[in-house]
Parts: sequence; structure tokens; C-alpha cells
Amino acid sequence: MKGKVHMSKHQFTDIRVPIKPGNPSIQRHEEKCIKCGQCKQVCTNDIAVAGTYDLRKTGDIPICIHCGQCANVCPVESITEVYEYDQVREAVKAEEKIVIFSTSPSVRAALGEEFGLEEGSFVQDQMVALIRRLGADYVLDTNFAADLTIMEEASELVERVSKANKPLPQFTSCCPAWVKFVETYYPDMREHISTAKSPIGMQGPTIKTYFAKKMGIDPEKIVNVAVTPCTAKKFEIRREEMNAASKYLGIEGMRDMDYVITTRELAKWAREEEIDFVSLEGSDYDDFMGEASGAGVIFGNTGGVMEAAVRTAYHFITKEEAPEELYDLQPVRGLQGIKEASVRIGDLDVKVAVVYGTANAKKLMEKIKTGEADYHFVEVMTCPGGCIGGGGQPKDTKWLGDTLREKRIKSLYDRDKSMELRLSHRNEEIVKLYEDFYGEPLSKLAEEMLHTGYFDRSGDLDAGSGEGMKGSVKSMSKFKCSICGYIYDEEKEGALITELKECPICKNPINVFEKLGAQNSDVVISESSMTEEAVRAQDVESEEENENPLAYPKEFVRKDSNNRFMSEIHQMAMTGETIIEAMGTRMPMPNWDDILILGAQLNPPPLDEHAPVDITTVIGKHAKKPMVLEGPVYISHMSFGALSKEVKEALAKGSAMAKTAMCSGEGGILPEERDAAYKYIFEYVPNHYSVTPENLKNADAIEIKIGQGTKPGMGGHLPGGKVTPEIAKIRNKPIGQDVISPSKFEDINTKEDLRDIVEQLRFASEGRPIGIKIAAGRIEKDLEFCVFAKPDFITIDGRGGATGASPKIVRDATSVPTIYALYRARKYLDEAGADIDLVITGGLRISSDFAKAIAMGADAVAVASAGLIAAACQQYRICGSGNCPVGVATQDPELRKRLKVDSSAKRVANFLNCSFKDLKTFARITGHENLHDMNVSDLCTIDREISEFTNIPHA
Repeated sequence: MKGKVHMSKHQFTDIRVPIKPGNPSIQRHEEKCIKCGQCKQVCTNDIAVAGTYDLRKTGDIPICIHCGQCANVCPVESITEVYEYDQVREAVKAEEKIVIFSTSPSVRAALGEEFGLEEGSFVQDQMVALIRRLGADYVLDTNFAADLTIMEEASELVERVSKANKPLPQFTSCCPAWVKFVETYYPDMREHISTAKSPIGMQGPTIKTYFAKKMGIDPEKIVNVAVTPCTAKKFEIRREEMNAASKYLGIEGMRDMDYVITTRELAKWAREEEIDFVSLEGSDYDDFMGEASGAGVIFGNTGGVMEAAVRTAYHFITKEEAPEELYDLQPVRGLQGIKEASVRIGDLDVKVAVVYGTANAKKLMEKIKTGEADYHFVEVMTCPGGCIGGGGQPKDTKWLGDTLREKRIKSLYDRDKSMELRLSHRNEEIVKLYEDFYGEPLSKLAEEMLHTGYFDRSGDLDAGSGEGMKGSVKSMSKFKCSICGYIYDEEKEGALITELKECPICKNPINVFEKLGAQNSDVVISESSMTEEAVRAQDVESEEENENPLAYPKEFVRKDSNNRFMSEIHQMAMTGETIIEAMGTRMPMPNWDDILILGAQLNPPPLDEHAPVDITTVIGKHAKKPMVLEGPVYISHMSFGALSKEVKEALAKGSAMAKTAMCSGEGGILPEERDAAYKYIFEYVPNHYSVTPENLKNADAIEIKIGQGTKPGMGGHLPGGKVTPEIAKIRNKPIGQDVISPSKFEDINTKEDLRDIVEQLRFASEGRPIGIKIAAGRIEKDLEFCVFAKPDFITIDGRGGATGASPKIVRDATSVPTIYALYRARKYLDEAGADIDLVITGGLRISSDFAKAIAMGADAVAVASAGLIAAACQQYRICGSGNCPVGVATQDPELRKRLKVDSSAKRVANFLNCSFKDLKTFARITGHENLHDMNVSDLCTIDREISEFTNIPHA
């Protein structure tokens, strides 16, 4: 690589949105990103920005309309709003400053959620009290300015309709993200946007002129703070034309609005100050500029701006008040698509439309351009449901989706209905504002202070396609991760693969990438093949990253896979947190592939190719109601919570097609899963989830969970983000709160205690097989307890198994490998004369593994990862994040939609049936009519350690 190549500094743009350093609205905290793809998904599907531009043409500057939806869907706070509350806090402390807060309508319908209140709770009085506690000098209602916006916007609409002085339809202008969308993609339609500023755009200059004069305040001392649901307002207040007060007063450098903090920021600030929001005694807005109408309140809902403006436009045209039906314009309310209505105003049928999201707006714009759509007035809000779903609102941690937005919407509409004043033009303070200051709507002063113009930003889409970047593309290639299959396209990314630190999906180092199309299929990326500059590009974080104050100086940071645990130590040192990882250990272990099956030839001979083989498996052969399976392999325990409902159903249906068993996992019984299963093994855990007499009798077997291989001696932990209403109901826990499972049963301290539990469950279940599951540790000592308790089966979970999330260092340092654990367990049971069925689990994948395990003495094999892989799992190893891209280990409704239950179930069934077919083949080639007659004499090993520490002879 000769000379300096002009490359993009933005990485992983195929799965996430790039963010420009210095973006006024949103920021990325690189160290937190898990590459889940949700930001890219919302920006593509709902906002219609991602995928519409080429970084090579934009001069490597991402296009952003600042809506903040990427931040709202980010599950790990990797993308957040740009925080301004610290600056506001400093302004509050400054004695010479007069800090004036103005609050938007949607904040009061959502803020309570941050403090555990019911969704949609209207907390206006507590919100005002909170802001006063934080040190505000004045607290004003932005709804007052919403009434002012309505006056100007309705007047403009009347002029467009009556005088035809500007083109129709008139678009609303209150959403700055929508405005920038038009400026960027449809600059020739800018004249359609109302020139009336948004309420915040009008509130700022009005405070620093009219309010300051009336209150006798020096405007230069005023610090205007807007509290909004909207991240785009941070961009809007910094638009160059938002300095009307500066021009009016002749004070250079003055901005109309100084800071914007979001609903989330306000809550974050309150928590830092340790203010108990719920117990606050309510407070009122300040009297002056504090009165607002119901029309101003509904500004927070998509459709609300249009409804409010139509009420006043009706009065301006007819000189009469709007009829009752205009106070409840249902045809344009909702949450999806494009809503239309026709409103009769005098002799005119005014055609109105409300558009939900810029993706839908894009469709409408194309229709308007071609003459297919004919409207007078159109409202567009970028965010779902309008401002109530803004990028700075509390996150939907309970996965309520539209239900959450509907509750917030209802809160504002109910407030409007409860108010006596519901018309902006009847607000006496607005009337007085015009009398004392602005004169009348659309006056010269009103135009100067309350109206604006728009820019052509289409050039941003093709601003920097210089020779440097073009030249760098010519020799670019595609690479494939050999672990997870991710394709990295250098041309599409505008960056060489050497700028990667690791695979963005599976997190493996970049030396696992193979160059596609290379003549030598073994071509991989290695550090030895890189230039010194490229190696440093791989390892050094960019300027906008590395915000952790404990981060190591980036100019000296290096990674060395040969230096044992250096990167892990660095990570723990910077974060103060133990490292959590998904799946099983990657540490070296005894390998099932080192055990070979000895095909019979003459002594003994094999069976005929089509000879029948019995693989029927009985769990609990001495139980009153034994569990009979068509084959010895079944789906192991994985909880609903760690896994999605869809994959649990798919596993149950697939195992039923193969006539084998499905396990519940420790999270309780999912009814749909149980109903779909052929045989169902219920896991009995310390928290007693789903333990009822009926459930015990409806199970086909019950297994007492003592431990699991990846985290022996530890309980389970389900993050609150995964605790949906359905999961909370099953586990009888609060929605959205972490669920911790104890590491042991309080009532099991002796082997007699364990025996009592076994007997109680056997009696309560009317004779179902009772099992005990233990992690492979002190195997013989633990089995002594188990055998004394007389269960019907024992499951050993060996090292090599997987889980959704466990401490990496604990996982990598514990449990006996499955091969050794199986040998020791079988040996102990045989020597003890215990006729108890033995189930093995932990890292077994395919039919040859299963056959070898059965030959070593297992009666059955429980598989987890193999079943998930058959269903849908691609081993992204991000299960604990809740952002599984294929819908397996997630509760995100959008991600879950990606998993198709029936097709996944069929894949599981195919895998199990193929495995059963192979097991019959292994029985035939070793000369056995019954699979369970296979034994160690059918095996050999090419591994000396396996031969020394098991009874398998060396080849």
C-alpha cells in the first residue's frame, strides 16, 4: 500500500448507521456497540435515509436528519443524544444567569415512565416541580408557543388557499427532521413547507424580546432551555437563521434558544441529583406566557398540528368557531401509513392528510410530484406517533410497541378534552402578545421573528466524490469471515479490511477473514501481511471513540493475541465489569472427533444395510409412567426469556415431528411450547416457576436443576430488557426488572433433603420420571447424593456446553470436559449398582457424537446448541445482548419476526430425523440390532490422554 489512501473513517456501515463527529443531536459510544443492526434497520425502513447515499460521494459525511430514532432503538446506549444537561446545570449555578425552561407537550406524557409510573401518565405538575428543584428561574409552557405557531401557520394556510400566493399543499414545519429531509431529498418542494417556525423556534425569540421586556430582565442574561422529546431540536436551534432575537436586539452572537435537553436527559439529571420524582408535590407554570390551549397540547401527536391549525383556520375563514367534529378528527388519527380527510370550511372542501414517518412521506412526495395526490394541507412527523415517539423519549423497555405510543397519545388527547380553552385564537395571552408586540399574524415583525426560510441541501448527497476515494476503490476486494460467514465488501464500506479490529458479527480477529475470489482459497488476512500503517489502523481507535476516561492512550494501544489475557485485562480495567460472553468456551478441550467408531467386519460382522435397528429410548424405565422416545436425542433445557417464544415453539414442534422430547428450561412453562411438544420435561428450579400440581402432572418427566456446565454453582440472570409482560407473568416477576435465580435450593442441604424432594415430586406427578441435573465437577461425590435420592435419571452437563450469557473467566475455568465426565459417571453408577438412566449434555453436536456417547454408556443425549443451529442460530455469540439478528435469543418484536416458526420447526425435525437415521447406521456397522447395545468395544481413540483417562483403547 503506497502513499496515503483516502479511506472512510466509518466502519460497519452495512449493519449500522454512520454518525459524523460533531453531530449536534446524536453521538456514538463505540465501546458499547454490539453491531445488532437495529439502528440501520430503523433508519432504512422507517426514516428512509440509510441506504440513500454513498459516503464516497458525500465526502465521507453521513446524511442525518437528526430524528434520533437510532438512539431510541439502541439497546445498549451505544447511540445516545448529545447530552447538554451538564451545561444547563452549570448555567443554573451561575448567579448572573436567568435560566428559563420551556417544556414541550409530549414530555409530560412520558416522563413518568422513567420513574416507574404507568405508561402515558400525565405528570405536568410534577415535571414543573422537578425543573424548579433543579434550579430553574422560570418554567414556561411551550404549548403557549404552539398556540402562536398555530396562529401563524393557519393564517399562512388561509392565504395560500384564498390568494394562491404559494403552492399547495402546505406542509407543516414543526418537525425539524422532516424539514431537513425535504431540504436534502426534495429541495424543489421547499416552498410547500410552511414558513412558520416550530413552537420552540417561536418561544426562544419571544422570551428574549417580549418576555424579557415585560419582566424587566436583561436579555443577555437569559439562558433559554427547551425540554423536548426530540433530538432534532438540538439541530434546529443551531440552524443559522435561529437568531431572530439577536437581529432584533442588535446583540451579536445571541441564539434564540440556547440548549435543548430531552425527556431522557431530564430524567437522567434528576436521578443524578437523587430527586424522588414520584413524591414531588406538583407546581404550576409561571403566570406570564404560561397559558395554553388544548390545541397546543395535541401538538405532541402526529395529526395534532393539523387538527389544531384547522380549528383556527376554520375561524379565520368563516369568522365562526369550528364545529364539534373538528375537535375529534378521527380519520387522520392513528399510527401507521397515510391518513386522509376532507374538512368542509365554508364553501371549501379542504383536503388534509397526515403522514406517519418520512418513509411514508417519501411515497406521498412522489405522488404529489406526479399529480397523483391533491391536498391543501399535509402534516408530516418523522417519529412514530409524532413527538410522543421522539428520539429523546423514554425507551420502550417492555416491548409494548404501538401500545406504548397509544397510551401517550391518549394522554394528550384526554388533556385537550378536559380543557375549557381548546382554541389557539381564544388564548387571551396570545391575543395580548399580538396587541402588545407582534401586531397581527403575518405582520412584518411576525415574519421577521416567527418565520423562516429553507435551504437546498441536496448538494450534501454528492459533495465529495474526489479522486482520492475513487482511486482507492479500484483495488478493493470482498472478504468472508470463516467463522460466521459475514461478508466484508471494501468497495461498499469505502475502507480496507485492515481497518477492522474484529469481525463485527462474531467478534473474532480479522485474521479469520478469507479473501473471496482468490485463487488460493486459503488466503487469509494476517498481521504479518499488513503494513505497519495498516496494523496501527486496525488497533488505534478513532477520535470520536475512546470516550472512557480510563481508556489507555490511543497512540500506544496495541493488541497481541500471543500475550495471555492482555485484552481481557484491559477491558476489565477500563470498565470495572466482569466480561460476559455467550455460548461455550473456546479453550482447548478433548475432542469427540478424536474418538473413532470401529466398523465391524468378520468378528463380529455388521448387520445388513437395511436390517431393522431399534433406537427406542426409555427415560425412567422403573417409573410408574416411563417416558418413551423414538430416539435417544432430545432438546435440552433453554428458558423462555433467554430464547424467544418463536424459537421455543419451533424447537417443540420440531422435536414432536421426530417424536422425541422438549425441555422447558429454568424459566417456567410456556403453554404454547408444552402444547406443541411430543414429550415434555419440566425443569424444577429454586424459584419454583410454574410449579403447580396440574403442571407437574401434565409434564412427561421432571428434572431438578442443581447446576449447569457453563456456570456451575451460579444461578441464572435474565436482564430486565428481556422480561416482557408474558415472561413476567410466567415467572411472577415485575415487567422490565432483572430476574435473578438462586444458586442453590434453600431446602436441599443433605442427601436426605434431595431424596425428599425427589419423592415429593414423584408423588405429586403421579409417577412421572424424576431426574437430577448437575454440572460436571466433583462427579463422584455429587453422584453419591444423587444415587441416594433414587431418581429415575441423572443428567451430567459437561464442559463444552453453551449458555446465553455467563462470566467468561468463570466459564473458561470450570467444569470437567464432557468426555471425561461421561466416563466417570458411567463408571460410578456401574460400580454402585445403580440402575439409573444416564443423560449426557454439553457440546455434543452431530450423530457421530451421539453414537460415541451412547457407546460410552449414556442412555440419552440432550442437545441445546445443535437444536438452535438447526432452527435458525448462526452463532453470532451475542445472545446476552438481546439483539440476536435471527430472532433466537431476543425479545425484540422486530427481530423475533425474522424467525418463521414452521420452517424452523421443520429444520429441527429434519436434523433430528437425520441424526436418528445415522444412529441406526452406526448400530448396523458395529453389528447391533439395538442402538443401546453399543459399547466401548466399538470405539477407539487417536488421543493419548483420552485413552489414559477413559476406558477407550488407543487405536
